Amino acid sequence: SPGAAVYAQTIAPDLLFAGFFSLAVASAAAAGKDRRRWFVFGLTAGMAWLAKGNGHFLLILPLAAALRQGREAWRHPAPLFAGCGFLTTGGLLLWRNLAVWGDPFHQQGKKWVWLDDENNFMTLMLSPEWEKIGPAWYWGRHSLYEMACHAGHGLREAAEWLLRAMAAGPAGSAAELVTGSLLLGLALLGLRRRWAAGERAAVWAVAAAVAPLWLAFAWLAKTGPSYVRFYLPMAAVLIPFAIDEVRARAPARWGAGAVRALLCAAASVLLVRDGKALFADPFRAVSLPPFWAPTSAWLNRHAQDGYLADYWSLYSNWDAPPDSRRRRPPTAFAGSG
Repeated sequence: SPGAAVYAQTIAPDLLFAGFFSLAVASAAAAGKDRRRWFVFGLTAGMAWLAKGNGHFLLILPLAAALRQGREAWRHPAPLFAGCGFLTTGGLLLWRNLAVWGDPFHQQGKKWVWLDDENNFMTLMLSPEWEKIGPAWYWGRHSLYEMACHAGHGLREAAEWLLRAMAAGPAGSAAELVTGSLLLGLALLGLRRRWAAGERAAVWAVAAAVAPLWLAFAWLAKTGPSYVRFYLPMAAVLIPFAIDEVRARAPARWGAGAVRALLCAAASVLLVRDGKALFADPFRAVSLPPFWAPTSAWLNRHAQDGYLADYWSLYSNWDAPPDSRRRRPPTAFAGSG
């Protein structure tokens, strides 16, 4: 993605998540019925989940691999060994979420799935209705037509953001959509080539990883703005198939060296697009302002109703329980981007 260099300097978890996400998909694609490989998949999926809360979407892959076996699904080792691997790396956070929030897969923005827009958040977050928000709450207030309209709008927007995540070229330009469309088309052709070659497990792994996450962001598009960083994991999974397709279609007389040179030239567009990020301060995203610690201590002593923002901290909040006196502090909204 053209924005990868910038994100690497500002929002580290997104690129870390994309890396673990793509590694987990690659592990699942090659696992077959190998117990050790599914355990490695689980380890990697757990690391992806520690990097970002969307990592639990990867647990769909071992279930899909087992269900592909039909009546023999219960004998497939994928769910058991992938689950054990996931618990190995993500078990501590699962326990912490269960102890603090009562939900092992707790996410701060889970209720956003059922809101219409940001105005819902601002009007409902401090009302008793906030606790009722969920699937039943949403379905009871929307017709099937409204849901279809929301989904249709989201699909269009999610497709555009996926193209941007795969693109090379100036942001917001026609070149961005053209290169993104080209790479996505090559990736789909590469997947078709793998399918025709009998490597169907790899294609199923990609579909089971990319499709649910993409559809989730398509649904969330109704609530608020999207960003390229949300779609980087999907781009990281698809781009290798585009590269495979380029190498397969390259004239035989070019040779491997020429193909590598072509791919390196294409990748250099990233540096042209976001070269300024190479000179940015790499510690900017994690550095603390001067005198932050004494200022934070003073605010905690003088806050009249507990935490000012019990969801957000530049330090650790692993041992900080939720403040029951406030359903959700307004200041938490400022840090949710």
